[in-house]
Amino acid sequence: MLAGWTAAQAAGPHKKAGTTGAAFLNIYPGARYEAQGAAAVADAAGVDAIYWNPAGLAEAKRRQLAFVHHNYVLDVKNNYLAYAHPSGGNGVMGFALYHADAGVLTRTEVDGAGNAVTGLGSFDAYDLALSVSYAKKLFENASVGLTGKYIRSDIESEQGDAWAVDAGLQFRLLEAFSVGFAAQNFGTQIKFRQQKDELPLQYKAGLAYHFMLRSWKARLGADMTAPVRNRMHYNAGLEVRPVDFAAIRVGYDRRNRDLKEWLTAGFGLQMDKWTLNYAYAPQGFFKSSHRIGFAVEF
Repeated sequence: MLAGWTAAQAAGPHKKAGTTGAAFLNIYPGARYEAQGAAAVADAAGVDAIYWNPAGLAEAKRRQLAFVHHNYVLDVKNNYLAYAHPSGGNGVMGFALYHADAGVLTRTEVDGAGNAVTGLGSFDAYDLALSVSYAKKLFENASVGLTGKYIRSDIESEQGDAWAVDAGLQFRLLEAFSVGFAAQNFGTQIKFRQQKDELPLQYKAGLAYHFMLRSWKARLGADMTAPVRNRMHYNAGLEVRPVDFAAIRVGYDRRNRDLKEWLTAGFGLQMDKWTLNYAYAPQGFFKSSHRIGFAVEF
C-alpha cells in the first residue's frame, strides 16, 4: 500500500543498497551546494552549514534566515527552513525544520496471486526533522559543531519517531584550503508499531580550495561519504563568480551509481543582504528535480 511513497524514496541515493529508515535525511535540502554535486562538508558556512556540517555554523557573523523548496519526484515536495543566531563570543545557535510531504497517495495492496490491487482509497505520508545546533570556533582557523534532532515519519496510520545527533569539524589549513569532517544521523532506531529501522548513519570528509580563475573568484570542493549501510561515494563541484553578485555552479554527484546522468548545475544571485540559489539534479527514471532557495542576513 506504500508503493507511491517507497518509489519516491527509491529515487534517492543508493536505491539498490542497504535499507534504512528516514531515508529523506539523505535528500539534500540545500540549493547552493547541491548544484556543486553536494560537495560541502569542508566549507559550508553560516545557516547553510546546519545540514551539511554544523561546524560551519560558527562562521555566521549576523543573524541569517534561509528557506529552500525542492520539487522532488512524483508529487513529493520538500521544504527546509533554517535560522542562525550568533551569540558574540559564545558561539552560534542554529534551528532548522525539514519537511518532506508526499501528498495524497493511492492505496495499493498485493493479493494472494501477487497482483497489485488499486482503488482501495488514499492516504497521506510525510517526514520531518526538527534540529537544534550549536557551533563555536576553537581558534581562528578551526570550528566545531553539534546538532541534535527529532525525526518523525507518518505513513497513513503508522507513526515512527527517532532522535539523532550530527557532529562536525572544519579547519582552514591555509588561506585558500579548507578541510572538514562530519558524522550524520547517529541515534536511535526509528520505531513504528511493528517495525524498527536504523537511521542512515554516515561519515563524511571533504576538501575545498578557493582561488582566482583569471579575474573570477572560484571555489572547488570534493567530498567522500561513507554510509554505514551503503556504498562509499564521491562528490565534486565548482563555483565561479564572473561578478561578485552572481555565481555559476556545476557538480558531479555519484551517490546513485545506477543513474546514467551525474551532472548537477545551478546558479546564485546576491543583492545586498538577499541571496537566491537554484539547483538542478538528475533523478534517473523520474528525469530531474529542482531546488530553489532564498536567504537573508540581518
